[in-house]
Amino acid sequence: MQIVIIGNSAAGKSTLARGLEARHGLAHLDLDTIAWDPGAQRRPFDKSSQELKAFTTQHSRWVIDGCYADLAEVALARNAEDPEQSVELWWLDPGDDVCLGHAEARHWEPHKYPSAKAQDANLPMLREWIEQYGARQDSVSRVAHHALFSAYAGPKKRLGHASEALQHAVHPQLTADTHLLGELPSGSLLLHCNASLTWLILVPDVGPHDVRELLELDSARMASFLRDAKLLNDALRREGGWEKVNVASLGNQVPQLHVHLVGRRRDDACWPQPVWGNLPEGPTWSDEEIARLRGQLGRYVTELESSPPSP
Repeated sequence: MQIVIIGNSAAGKSTLARGLEARHGLAHLDLDTIAWDPGAQRRPFDKSSQELKAFTTQHSRWVIDGCYADLAEVALARNAEDPEQSVELWWLDPGDDVCLGHAEARHWEPHKYPSAKAQDANLPMLREWIEQYGARQDSVSRVAHHALFSAYAGPKKRLGHASEALQHAVHPQLTADTHLLGELPSGSLLLHCNASLTWLILVPDVGPHDVRELLELDSARMASFLRDAKLLNDALRREGGWEKVNVASLGNQVPQLHVHLVGRRRDDACWPQPVWGNLPEGPTWSDEEIARLRGQLGRYVTELESSPPSP
């Protein structure tokens, strides 16, 4: 698997790339890390190109993301150099409004800015940069991305949202009982229909293997799951005001691996009993509430993307 992801700034390229990295065990290269020298000076193209070629030679399975059409073209050229390789080109194009929202919600990205204050100071420039995506004529413009995408003869896809590429099949019973909130690097995030509690269900992507138990996940997928679960736990307690989060993986009725994260407090409908078999029918989530929770999820995914993995 070899994938090149292009798109506007703040389109969600790194979120998508890190999701693919976690799910498929891919080496990941953010083109920003080889495109710039200290002092915000663009690195000479030949030097960046050499580093890119070294990466694709060193790793057999990888994902590369960035807004640089010229560097993306170097990675895609592996198809011509080695006919047995099948490099995929993905153009992530959610629209300027989505990109602007991502930019506003971003937490500090230490690999790009020396401090959170410096990143905040750069936000007006970033907003202007995003808005000029369709007007520019350089290698990081819509024009350049469209030309690269149109000319590429290999496998390719154009995506409106990162979740389109990360989403995987969910068991019909889970689908019937929940709303899909979106995709995290480790899998699909669902919301139980009963709005008495904030009851989240994370369905890890187990890849091609028939893994039904949490402790059967391989080390990479387990690490990705634990990172997402920690983020959701913190979100439930910080944003939802829940005193405790019940975490459980049962699977006695639904064989697909899934993990419940249920916000609890002493005045909830079935405290201190577990929710299974004890939670009475309650109100359902309105479309507005679901939209609000999806917006919060987008911010948490941005936070996940910008926080370094645990060692």
